[in-house]
Amino acid sequence: MVKQKKLRFFSSVHFKIALVFVLLLMISIEIIGAIFIRELESSTIRTFEDNVSAQVDSLATNLSSELTKYKENPKDNNLKRTLVEFSKSDILEARLVDDKGIVIATSDPNLQGDIGKKNDYEAFNAYTTKREERRDPVTGDRVYVNIQQIYSPTGNAVIGFLYVKSDIESKYQQVSDIALIFFYASMIALIFSLIIALLVARTITKPIGEMKQQAVRLANGDYSRQVEVYGK
Repeated sequence: MVKQKKLRFFSSVHFKIALVFVLLLMISIEIIGAIFIRELESSTIRTFEDNVSAQVDSLATNLSSELTKYKENPKDNNLKRTLVEFSKSDILEARLVDDKGIVIATSDPNLQGDIGKKNDYEAFNAYTTKREERRDPVTGDRVYVNIQQIYSPTGNAVIGFLYVKSDIESKYQQVSDIALIFFYASMIALIFSLIIALLVARTITKPIGEMKQQAVRLANGDYSRQVEVYGK
């Protein structure tokens, strides 16, 4: 009996109307969500890359005079402190290399042994300005790499190179978290929409059903009277 009631409910007109309404709503939400998440990711990543690139350009300009002083007097070295102060939560490493490819300073405390050695970063070997997103070979996370030439104060010669690796994976994770929240909110909205749609559909179909029953009763009443007349 319970099973038959369930089958009648799922095959009823008002359930089908509600289901069609919810399916249309779900399709609309999925389209809106896909566009929203794509635009959010594009905007978030572009803003992050622009901000980091602007900071790297500014740092490269500020390092010009300090690097010139270092070449004149290697003992007067404030370059490491400058790189450490520049490195924030999103900056994984800032590395300074001279025009001969020798590492002068790095902000990473675990890589201080590289100072004074030939730089061995493959992405850095060309020593040209470069901005690209790549995978970190160690962690596999996405990072944004900035390589910026440092010019002399007069601007007529390249005296060094600045390498900055920033954590762009966290920005992708932020977008993923927002997408997950959007998904949960959509599911809750769909559940409430289904309940409301069932109530609305029932309100619409109930008068129709009553009219149908009334028509059947009238038809049965006319038939009964006809039988009585013919029976007489």
